[in-house]
Amino acid sequence: MISVDMCVFLFQNRASGGNSVGGDGEEEAGEGGAFELPCLGNATTVSLDLGFLGLAVPPAGVFAQLTELSLNRVRFHGPLELGDAVSSLRCPCLQKLSVGEARGLANLPIHSEPLLQLSLLALVGLQQLTLVAKALKKLAWGSSITRGRPVVNISTTQLVSLVWFDSYDPTSIQPCGLAQLKKLSCAFCVYDSHDSWRIRGFQQLLKGFQEPCVCPSDCVCDHSTDWKTMELTLGCLQEVAIDMEGTDHQVAFVKRLFTWAVVLKRLDITFNPSISECKVRELHQTLSSFSGPETRVEFYMYESSDSMKFYRKRYWLAP
Repeated sequence: MISVDMCVFLFQNRASGGNSVGGDGEEEAGEGGAFELPCLGNATTVSLDLGFLGLAVPPAGVFAQLTELSLNRVRFHGPLELGDAVSSLRCPCLQKLSVGEARGLANLPIHSEPLLQLSLLALVGLQQLTLVAKALKKLAWGSSITRGRPVVNISTTQLVSLVWFDSYDPTSIQPCGLAQLKKLSCAFCVYDSHDSWRIRGFQQLLKGFQEPCVCPSDCVCDHSTDWKTMELTLGCLQEVAIDMEGTDHQVAFVKRLFTWAVVLKRLDITFNPSISECKVRELHQTLSSFSGPETRVEFYMYESSDSMKFYRKRYWLAP
């Protein structure tokens, strides 16, 4: 086993090209496990999975050639903010940044000119995100666990892909510059009640980049509808992914989906690990019967329910 100290030493003296390190630290490791991330002057790609060992941001120095940085299962330690280290002044070439299942980030201000892709998932305790990245093309945000909703301010003009796996409140989350957006991915329950916070949040997010319009007084937007009998035509929808818990509502929705999505080419269904093997076989057979030859349906199973949703591994189920 290579110790963290040895890995840091190797980084400082031999880093060139890509580097990847996995830590053996247990979750919520003690304060004594923290070490300072070196600036890695020659590295272009760095990926760290520290198993919740502590990581301190260096107070000075430039990551001169770093273009990709991935930090997973990291417990940030010390007074210095990650945002300062990954902003343009200290990461002048950074194009891809990913932070997942991280602890210790209360405030994350990022000001980056070269940044093109950003993924922030499962940031426990985050209270505020300020992002200024005019060139940003892809953003993924989700599963921030806090006592209250984090304040998020996003300023970008080139965003084309947005993944939003969290509640949306326009009073605290203000995504700007969505005029170029071409792909939006959100998580909500299609069979929630009409006035649920998930549905309201999704509608508010959609309004952020829709053309302004005035609804008539009798607009259908003001009326609750029964989605089980609703007649829709989703003429452009070609791919769908569903996390399946096996409820009657979900089965009914999948059946209706094949009626609505007239050009659907692929449907991925991933079963929750809490579903019994017998129930999975039953659902597999039932859901398969809904599709026609023009749609490819693939079934998967999550390995376990212990890890956080966005980090679960899954395996393919044979027909």
